[in-house]
Amino acid sequence: MKKLSKDIESFWDSCAKIYDGAEMTNDNPFEMSELFTHLSSISGDSIKDIVTLGGATGVRDPKMILENKFNHHFKDLYFNDLSESMVCVAEECTLSKFRGEVNCNFLPGNIIDICSKIPSAPRVVYLGVYNYASFISPNVELGFPVSGINEYIKNQEILGHGFSITPFMATDGKRNFFLDEKQSFFIESEGKIDLATKWITGFEQDYNFSGLTIVSKRNERSFVSRWFVPNKVRVFLEIYFPQGKFKITSRYCGKATLFIIEPLSGLPRGIVTILNNVVGNILPSDLDSILESVRLLQGQ
Repeated sequence: MKKLSKDIESFWDSCAKIYDGAEMTNDNPFEMSELFTHLSSISGDSIKDIVTLGGATGVRDPKMILENKFNHHFKDLYFNDLSESMVCVAEECTLSKFRGEVNCNFLPGNIIDICSKIPSAPRVVYLGVYNYASFISPNVELGFPVSGINEYIKNQEILGHGFSITPFMATDGKRNFFLDEKQSFFIESEGKIDLATKWITGFEQDYNFSGLTIVSKRNERSFVSRWFVPNKVRVFLEIYFPQGKFKITSRYCGKATLFIIEPLSGLPRGIVTILNNVVGNILPSDLDSILESVRLLQGQ
């Protein structure tokens, strides 16, 4: 597992110089639009910081948030990505112009470790995940003209030649999803897309079906991505952010679903962004620990 974790880090290190202009970075615009709508609705002057987890080069969040501000006076930024190379690009290029406006803290590393280095406070959490349906069906009007499966086939020079597709399931009361490793489909060409799509949709009648895990490998670099059934994610989030302490709402954004998690213990003092499917690009076994770390970041 440690080897796979290092391979994932190596993959994102290799993408640092091309990330900003990549098609896969820029085909999820409505996620940020929905965040802007909600953030602008928060009144008062309580929001003081931005915590960005898995922010890549910072070109989406927090850059777009700091440029618009939405009547908030941000004082501190805590910026994280697993890849040190990505964080360097963010610090030296993307976010350098904000140094005089906010106190910038750049924190490369695993989200689980980084959360313990950030002061806890009640914050609104914006968590975006890719929708399972978008993996097999595009929607031009909603900003993603190519389905996920086609997108990955087109970008094999970056991701690796061919990739495996494995369903993952939910179990009531459990604190993580589990891979159904007995079933897996390997695809390496457009000629297999129809067959793969038919195979994938066969899982939709299974009550526990929660999405797909995609894994590809190029040299010593591994790319992992999960595409989620949104209602399963919501049930899962309620384990970590229980009713009575948090309010969870969701907004459909085309390729993605944005979950908004608001603390009920007074005015939020900041925001946490975990967008563009960050929780889908981590080791599956880390998901429960990451959500627990984000909850503890709330001081609860």
